[in-house]
Amino acid sequence: MYSLGFPRLYLQGYGIFDRIGEEVRRFGSRPLVVADAFVRSLLGERIIASFEKAGMPCEMLQFAGECSPGQIDLLSSKAKDFRSDVLVAVGGGKTLDVTKGIALNLGLPVVIAPTLASNDAPTSRVIVTYTDEGEWLGPRFLALNPDCIFVDSQIISQAPARFFASGIADALATYYEAQQCLKKGADNFYNGKQTVTSQAIARICHETIWQYGKEAYDAVRRKECTESVEKVIEANILLSGVGFEGCGVAAAHGIGLSLSVLTPLYGDAKGLLHGEEVALGILAQFVLEGRSAEEIGKLQDFLLSLDLPISFEQAGIADFTPEKVRLVAEASCKPKSRIWNMAVPVSVELVENALNTVAALGRARLARGTAKA
Repeated sequence: MYSLGFPRLYLQGYGIFDRIGEEVRRFGSRPLVVADAFVRSLLGERIIASFEKAGMPCEMLQFAGECSPGQIDLLSSKAKDFRSDVLVAVGGGKTLDVTKGIALNLGLPVVIAPTLASNDAPTSRVIVTYTDEGEWLGPRFLALNPDCIFVDSQIISQAPARFFASGIADALATYYEAQQCLKKGADNFYNGKQTVTSQAIARICHETIWQYGKEAYDAVRRKECTESVEKVIEANILLSGVGFEGCGVAAAHGIGLSLSVLTPLYGDAKGLLHGEEVALGILAQFVLEGRSAEEIGKLQDFLLSLDLPISFEQAGIADFTPEKVRLVAEASCKPKSRIWNMAVPVSVELVENALNTVAALGRARLARGTAKA
């Protein structure tokens, strides 16, 4: 079986946020908005005004902490009291995921309004869960993709550029992982095989990132929203989101997400963004694939040009001891890890070697200077 899913509606444009009430009205009449304290202080008045203009008074629910099972259940209980018929997530990745978790629990439609383009979570069915301490647990899944993705490129281009770069790294992994899944014949996130469409989307995502990524990142650093920025926002959110679900993921995510096992034990990698984890995961996947030094060097230079990590020291792991390497490798190779979608041999020992190689290559590249490509 071949399978592919999409959000019902994707909207992207500069300065469209004040239309959110009008667009949400397609899906319900009693909206509940989930946002963290920062987003609420930044956009709360505009949210309320937009829904009032659309003739729909809204309730707001504040989220803080991790997207953990406990948080999802707690907020679901609060959401029941509001008797809302549509959920609206406004914010970053964890806010979006916890709102999807509430939608899953309550069976409600969900509108996703990301304020960052820091990963490809917005369009997907996937709900990435963590412990309350920040260790990665694994995914839950909505039955279908979110009903609407509502992207104001003005808001995204005004956010810190680090988040934008993180989204570029996450999107960069999509095609490389899709290739491995295709060769392996691995199932995608709909328990089916890749369609021609999903392969094309992953390829276009890849081409867009390599062609426009650096230019767009530099524009966002200047707080500008150029045509390149619009293209890369679409790649980070829509192309990568539809692409990874329709094609599957592999070692870049399997290894990158496993760095979180070090946080509760050692305090390492604390505050690392999803795409920053994935950037190191792509490098490790390249080593597992046996890619050439030239290919790895080109990737290192591109990541450096976006101020993304190519070494574990840059990722907040000051002393990547053999014990820590082993822990990450073992976490990467758990039975349900996506690393088994790789078409090349994988084992704990091979992942250890890949991690050590990434560490050595990263130190060597940084010793030559961090001048951007």
